Amino acid sequence: MNRALVVDADGHVVEPPEMLNEYIEPKFRDRIPKYVKDEKGREWWEPRDPSVSDAQSWFPRERTLVTCLPNSAGRPWNEVLGKGFREGLAGAWDPHARIRDMDSEGIDVAVLYPTYALGFVRDAALQGAVYRAYNNWLADYCKTYPKRLYAVAAVACKMWTARCASYGAA
Repeated sequence: MNRALVVDADGHVVEPPEMLNEYIEPKFRDRIPKYVKDEKGREWWEPRDPSVSDAQSWFPRERTLVTCLPNSAGRPWNEVLGKGFREGLAGAWDPHARIRDMDSEGIDVAVLYPTYALGFVRDAALQGAVYRAYNNWLADYCKTYPKRLYAVAAVACKMWTARCASYGAA
């Protein structure tokens, strides 16, 4: 039986904490937010310099709902991602798990966007480096299933940097 192709046109990944450390150019490594975990097991990135980036836009400490991942619609954030990035729906950062989730929901193709990588980076050079790191990570994620996972690249631009700068330090 033939059926229509089912496309998730607004799929999202959740960039794992190690993504920037592994993919960013070495000269920017000391400027990226640091990964922290609190006593309740919540994880996020704290800015090393609040004038450069807003930690809340990188990895918020609390969320209520996530609807951008397969098998996550309407489920509480802590159920989807658990207390940390390795508990919960692994398809957010693991392409093999994502394909299993997509198959369980009858999704043939996913067009993938970032979740936190496009946080408010106020410094243009750092913004470009973060976007390059994210794009390289996402390319590696998608190349495991090139006919099913499609990346939407992040592109740094002066207008976005200026807009982010207008929000001021968090």
